[in-house]
Amino acid sequence: MSVKAEVTELRATGTEGAVISIPQLNVQSIGVVVMGVTPLLCDALTDKVKRDLQAQSEGSARAPGKQRSKKKDWTNCVYRLPNGDGYGFPIEGFSSGIIRGAKQVRDQTMKDIPGAFTIRPYANDFGSTLVRIWGDGPECFETFPRDDKGIPHASYKAIFKKWFAAFQIDITLDLLTPAQLMDCIKFGGQQSGIGCMRPDRKRSYGKYRPCGIADPEFLDLVSNLKIKPEEVLKTISGDRVETGYLEKD
Repeated sequence: MSVKAEVTELRATGTEGAVISIPQLNVQSIGVVVMGVTPLLCDALTDKVKRDLQAQSEGSARAPGKQRSKKKDWTNCVYRLPNGDGYGFPIEGFSSGIIRGAKQVRDQTMKDIPGAFTIRPYANDFGSTLVRIWGDGPECFETFPRDDKGIPHASYKAIFKKWFAAFQIDITLDLLTPAQLMDCIKFGGQQSGIGCMRPDRKRSYGKYRPCGIADPEFLDLVSNLKIKPEEVLKTISGDRVETGYLEKD
């Protein structure tokens, strides 16, 4: 659905006959599904918890009863949607990917893109900063990164081995076309990714690609998760999103 702002005329106070015209803004809402190419690692722990875990892994003394269990640690790494609706991921991650992907799209630069699109949060809840993700899991993922002194310490994260995300994007058509947007998403998913240990951190987790609802890999995953494709569309679109582009492979 395209939404055009009406042209409004305002008369300047104290200036007889002066009229200010507000130009039309041509905005289109597009439903987007992205498919995880590599597993997604999430780490939503607070800085305090991270410091406590590092201290524990390095053998620092802690008061009795304060030791954290591995299971409790990693389950706190996921981003949970309001009202217990499932799991999400910060909008900022996907926005950054689109902006980074714009470097590879002809006639687009990172400077031009930020004002051309807005990713809507899950259920249009603008008090939230998350979009919806679905996946098999999450499960516990354990690594042993080294600190500044070269000492390894245990780190627990949540991992979705197979996953996809669905969200709605409003784009200003005068600045960005649907085709350009999808190219930005494609390149951003390859080169930036989301989550921990992603491509722009010189690792390979969190890669994704745009896909259509008829994509065989997408259909296989939603079938395994016992989700109907129509449920995904309803979640991201309501009655107002343009779904035609979403359905293209």
